[in-house]
Amino acid sequence: MDVYGGTSSERELRLQRKFPNFTYVWEQAEFNIIHRTTRISLHFNLRKQQRKLLHAFSYTWRLWSLPEIKDCLEEAGFKSVHFWLRQMPDTNDVKSSQAFTAGRDVKYEEVTTFQQEDAWNAYVVAVAN
Repeated sequence: MDVYGGTSSERELRLQRKFPNFTYVWEQAEFNIIHRTTRISLHFNLRKQQRKLLHAFSYTWRLWSLPEIKDCLEEAGFKSVHFWLRQMPDTNDVKSSQAFTAGRDVKYEEVTTFQQEDAWNAYVVAVAN
């Protein structure tokens, strides 16, 4: 399971990535702390057509915490749950989503504790036997 989080995941956030013919914009417009829901929209600025596709795709989802995910997986019968995390760039300093992509040199580490950061990404691995 791929999960993101950090303090930036609970506030408005806008990241963009430029490609030769268009710019891709990922926008987190809001975060409801009671329901832990967020609204995400994807926008595209098409250079050649000089056209913007605002809200080309929008969705609302619940952002689950790692302990909630672990509890659900254990309740479902998985014998062990492992977290592999990496710290992501600070969104206050970086506004390009390209900094958040994972190349071959990006390493995730298995952890049992991790201090809250502005942004992190995790892989959750649940083992059945």
